[in-house]
This record gives sequence, structure tokens and C-alpha cells, in this order.
Amino acid sequence: MTPVGHTLTGLTIAVLATPREWSLHSRVSTMAAIVLLANAPDFPFPGWGHDRYHISHSIIVTTVGVLVVGLVVRLLVGARTLPLRLYVAGGLAWYSHLLLDTMYNHDKGLAMYWPLSPGRLSLAVPWFSVMDRHHLWSTHNLQVWAIEAAVYGTVFAAVCYGRYLTRPKKTPVAL
Repeated sequence: MTPVGHTLTGLTIAVLATPREWSLHSRVSTMAAIVLLANAPDFPFPGWGHDRYHISHSIIVTTVGVLVVGLVVRLLVGARTLPLRLYVAGGLAWYSHLLLDTMYNHDKGLAMYWPLSPGRLSLAVPWFSVMDRHHLWSTHNLQVWAIEAAVYGTVFAAVCYGRYLTRPKKTPVAL
């Protein structure tokens, strides 16, 4: 998978969870944080990401990571500052990465249950393929990005439109 799909999925979750009444700065900051969490398993840290795919994409490691990040955020911003739905959204964004990566037809599957089991989960969708990390701007990669943008972008657009339709209506001022 590419960052396109993870980013659009994280952004979709963020749009659904971010309070409408917050300032633009607060909403954008919150959405950026949730998008980062959606991409967390692929961060290029030593011993993480694609260097140690079985570790960074393990549901057990993800659960620990989500709990640690949630605790750190809670300690940094205060217990009553953020609504619970934002913690849930951040966790869902991180977990969504694992689910989405199982859908790619790279014939490996995802070692989601590491270190408890060496088994791999694959829910491959035929039109999803992994990008070639060595030839970033290849025709293949552009096709992968276009498919992801079409699929995940459509979901994102539908959520944004639904959010727009359900916005509070302004009442006219009586003269």
C-alpha cells in the first residue's frame, strides 16, 4: 500500500471524529495527528516499518502503541481536554493501516499476530497492488496511486459530503 490510501483513510476517520465547533487550527491539528497515526506502522524508524514489517504491523504491537500514544497525549493535554471519540479515532486510524495492508496482493499476507503466531492474514483484493519502492515514479506506481485515490478518495468525498449535509443549519435573523 502507499501513503495515499492510509492518509485518505486516516483523514476520513478524522473528519468523522473532529468536533465541528473547534477552531480551524484545532481541527487541522487534530486531523494531521490522526493521519500520522494511520501511517504509523510505515514510519522509517530503525527496527520499524518496512525494515521490520512483522513488528510494526502486528496487532499486539499496535495495541501497545495505541495505548502508549493515548496515555502520552492524555498526560500532555490533560484528562478533560480531548473527547473520547478522538482517542478512539486515533486508535481506529492506526488499526485501519493493518486492515488495509491485508488487502494488497503481494502474496505475503500480514503477520498480524506476531509474536504469538507466525501465521499471516491475507484478504487480497485483485486490483490493489503494492508499489515498487525502488522506482517511485514508475508507471506501475502511478497506477497504484490512481487506484487508491479513486477508491479511498471516493469514500473520503462521500464522508465529507455527508458531514456537509448534516451540518447545523443557520437560522435567519429576524428583523
